Amino acid sequence: NYSNISTIENIVCKVFSLTTMKVTENLFKLAFLQLTSWIYQIPNEIIIDLNNFKANKRPNQNQLVDNSSQSDKPSIERAISFYLLLSTICEKIKAIAIPYYGQIFNDIIETLDRKSSYFITTLNSESKPKKIRLLKSNNKKSNNNKSNNNDNNNNQEIILIEEFCNQELLIIRVIHALWQCFKYDTEEFFTNERFTQIIDPLVNQLDFNFNDNIDIELQEKYYYQRIEVIVPCLAQAAVCVGNDTLWKPLNYQVLLKLRHEDARVRKAALMVINEFYTRLGDEFVILVPETVPFLAELMEDSTPEVQKQCHSVIDKINTFLGDENIQDYF
Repeated sequence: NYSNISTIENIVCKVFSLTTMKVTENLFKLAFLQLTSWIYQIPNEIIIDLNNFKANKRPNQNQLVDNSSQSDKPSIERAISFYLLLSTICEKIKAIAIPYYGQIFNDIIETLDRKSSYFITTLNSESKPKKIRLLKSNNKKSNNNKSNNNDNNNNQEIILIEEFCNQELLIIRVIHALWQCFKYDTEEFFTNERFTQIIDPLVNQLDFNFNDNIDIELQEKYYYQRIEVIVPCLAQAAVCVGNDTLWKPLNYQVLLKLRHEDARVRKAALMVINEFYTRLGDEFVILVPETVPFLAELMEDSTPEVQKQCHSVIDKINTFLGDENIQDYF
């Protein structure tokens, strides 16, 4: 049950983040390293012997077995929880947490690149860890092969949907963790090299990756959740570096999304541009000349929502141009 998992995650993250306020830096460093190792520990089969299991009593070693093995790939399910915890910790201890992002920076890039082979999932993989197995007597046998086939098909469909949801949730949580990192980076963690590495995969999260095997409403639900975090994250990235040399490639990568064939992506990119000027105002005006040609193309966009968002961006930019008007640049 995703609702129960979410509740437990939030409680654990809250408790852990409060604990970080009471431990030494060395102890926190050790705990963080253990957490990053935990992502790569894949749980093996958990066996519960129900035949000898007594209600309201703690199972003994013979009734419950749970082993974990180290993997060269992270577990997507554990990564989902880890990045939520990372965001929670960062929100609590702020700049103190930022240097620790260096331990997982390459993992973040790999995740944003959406390399599905980078992760192990417990849902559908040859090397997957086994599920919980319940040992109990079963005298009922089914000879209905057709029913079994239908069950298998339904299971495959459920697995496909769960994999999609896990991938999308992981991306959202990684972006949120990055947002916190940009927000509290006071020691220039994001060097020119790191910023250059992260921008392309981060901006690409504006794309709508249509999957014809997944219900469109479910895809849009996760896409709009992603947009809710990617827009402020990219704006915070610009604020973080405070350097027009780095703003230029960031702005250009977002501008290219204004020419995307999907109207949802064009609108999302306009929202990012709008947020750039909301956060940076006059400082970002230096990039107006290269922005104008892209906006001009969208003023008569075939999608009314995109048109409306484009005019909103133009109005926003005009507030920082003084006596000038953006139309003067067209």
